[in-house]
Amino acid sequence: MACARLPCDEKCTNTLSCGHPCPSVCGEPCERQTCGMCSGDMLDLVIDNLKQIHLSDSGNNVNLGSMTITLPCRHAFSVRELDSITRIQEFYQKDNRGSWIKPIMPETLHMRNRPACPTCGGDIDSLRYGRVLKNSNHSILQHNIASKLSGQLSMSQDLWLAAQGGLEQRIASVIRSCGTSNISIPSENTRRVLQQRTNAAEEKGYPTSLDLIQSLTKFHGFPPRHMKAWRKAIEDVTKPYRIAYDVTREPKLSAQAYDRSIFRLYNEQLAKSGGTAATTTDPAQLRLQQLASDVAHIHIGQLRPRSNDRFVVEAFWISIEILVKVGLAVSKACEQNQDRRGANAISWENIAEYLLTRASKDAETALSLAEKSRSPNKVVRCRLLVLQTQYEIAAHKCRVGIRNEILGNLGNREEFFAMCARGIQQVRDLQVSVPRDYQGRLKRGAAPEIATMKANWVQESFAQPAQNVLEAWNNLNLLVDVEAPGWQRENANAERTICWSPVAQKAAAAGRKLHTKRFSQCSRGHPYVEAECLVAAGWIWCSECPTVVAAEQDQTSTLL
Repeated sequence: MACARLPCDEKCTNTLSCGHPCPSVCGEPCERQTCGMCSGDMLDLVIDNLKQIHLSDSGNNVNLGSMTITLPCRHAFSVRELDSITRIQEFYQKDNRGSWIKPIMPETLHMRNRPACPTCGGDIDSLRYGRVLKNSNHSILQHNIASKLSGQLSMSQDLWLAAQGGLEQRIASVIRSCGTSNISIPSENTRRVLQQRTNAAEEKGYPTSLDLIQSLTKFHGFPPRHMKAWRKAIEDVTKPYRIAYDVTREPKLSAQAYDRSIFRLYNEQLAKSGGTAATTTDPAQLRLQQLASDVAHIHIGQLRPRSNDRFVVEAFWISIEILVKVGLAVSKACEQNQDRRGANAISWENIAEYLLTRASKDAETALSLAEKSRSPNKVVRCRLLVLQTQYEIAAHKCRVGIRNEILGNLGNREEFFAMCARGIQQVRDLQVSVPRDYQGRLKRGAAPEIATMKANWVQESFAQPAQNVLEAWNNLNLLVDVEAPGWQRENANAERTICWSPVAQKAAAAGRKLHTKRFSQCSRGHPYVEAECLVAAGWIWCSECPTVVAAEQDQTSTLL
């Protein structure tokens, strides 16, 4: 946690071991300071580069331009020089008389390198700059976390791209080789036991575990030899899946420490002001709660760490794509083997439905995490992902229903009609609400270029892909509506009804290719690399949220 103690500009009143007055400010360790009166070999040392003041010129050390601080590297500089190097004025506010009055939250628009000695690049560790140093350490830590997780997801993506070659053929071969025997339809009691095992293995807040995907015997009632063949068929996708899964389990130590500090400081401030932490509608108490929150955040002096948040959501996108592609491959294989009917077909069709359902549930989890991370861009893409996965479940069910000729039953047809109607209405509703909510975040009076930028982004990232999903729903509804079994079977095939396209994952993968520079944080704490940001109206915008991170002419490759 950053230091909230105000800097002291008073001269130290202590005496050095040589007998001369300490040349530094109050609070700095005297034993480390360099005497400007008897350090003959250092008297020519420049302590203020702007005004070219030497150590021998420091005189009585009565102001910040003449008082000095000696660094661990033994180079000494005036307090004014070090204040400028560390930009301490960005971390504390002064009154009109030039006195420090309170700590403030710095404008964190760039990656903050740790301040260093201008002569040799050594560390600055003076107590006066504790708040600055802790902030830069926090910034560097977030860069390291973001860089590490981005690299892991890039590795996962590369492995997944390689694994897709021949995946459908391997899965089709397994399903074909299983024949039509040795997989009995489980009894009601067996299904209940399998469901209990599955429920116990599911982890709230995390992607579907690999065990649920691989262990067909334990969770889905398949014979062991079939499970062995299945595991071999999907062997190549397990490594990229596991890497993405592990990213979601990466410890969020800095975020947890931050939350604990905020909670403690918030409650301490409420206790001082007479406020209550309980939910209330009392305007006076609401003001006290907001004040306590503001004080707590300023006291910490750092943004909430969100590097994990960004890449956890992107890890979900990889795992969801793998689930969808494997589920669709199983669905296609069942279609290819439709003339070889038997219990196996039902079991494998259930596996396809299970994988697609898990992908949809994971998309809902990713959406929830994106909302908590305060990333509107991630939220928009997750909403699209939810629509896509929900459609693929429905399309699979329709293909199975038409193959099994169950749509001749009026009750079944009505059920499928209702499913299509719900899907169509959901897409239409979101086609209105998602662009409206995203573009509605603009401040009044914003430049037209900003509105255009946001409109173009949401059109590409959501509106157009959602329109593709809507058209797929309409086609599916037509398949259910036409009472012509032969025509239905001809058109209800995977090639004509699958609509899947990894829109979110492609965008994330393209962004990760640009992660060759240092990560910065926007004012909401989101990590970004400038190359992946949008530019509009002369400003550079965070890739995660509608926040300005720099002026276009700044070209912030020059780090603070």
